[in-house]
Amino acid sequence: MLQVIRHKSGSLMVDSREVATMVEKPHDQLMRSIRTYIEYLESAKMQSQNFFIESTYLSAQNKEQPCYLISKKGCDMVANKMTGEKGVLFTATYVTKFEEMENEQNKISAPQSVEDLIILQATSMKEIRLAQQQQAAAITEHEFKLADIDQKVTHQITLTTAEQKRVQGAVNSRVRELGNKDYYRGLYGALKKQFNVPSYRDLKRSDLTKAFTFIQSWSPGRSYR
Repeated sequence: MLQVIRHKSGSLMVDSREVATMVEKPHDQLMRSIRTYIEYLESAKMQSQNFFIESTYLSAQNKEQPCYLISKKGCDMVANKMTGEKGVLFTATYVTKFEEMENEQNKISAPQSVEDLIILQATSMKEIRLAQQQQAAAITEHEFKLADIDQKVTHQITLTTAEQKRVQGAVNSRVRELGNKDYYRGLYGALKKQFNVPSYRDLKRSDLTKAFTFIQSWSPGRSYR
């Protein structure tokens, strides 16, 4: 079950290994995706540590291994790439866990007297007004930057293991239809040439639908770019 911890910076975070387990994705693959997110965040001059923080853990062999601590904003970014039941369950879980931790923290810091309450309310109102002003000035720019990052990430991430198997299945089906096992090499070669990749495993996820259409229409002897 997902566990929320408090980082030394004061931010609430979850371990990327737990997130990978929840979304049923290999941890190294999630790490690659996170590194891509960080690259685009930093290229847009946004502070990636508000989303992801580099960390380490000890493996079963007592070796230090890399991982990431992921904030609620970072979980939002991961969940945004997911659809279906896994995406819904992951979102519901991390939202609930973060809220529980925040509520627990609020109980600890609750004022102990009427005087404390008055001071807290006055301070909070001032902070709220300042935050609203800052948010109003920054929210549009922030949304545009996130939309740009989301688009770039979608066009950079390569196929998952499951999607690679779907491509293999489509190739197998097409070769069986054509009735000649010698066409495997030709079809894979045409696929790589068409999408300018060294291997079908390097296809972009954004090209997956086009790849299926190409495979289904491929014929031996036809010229492809």
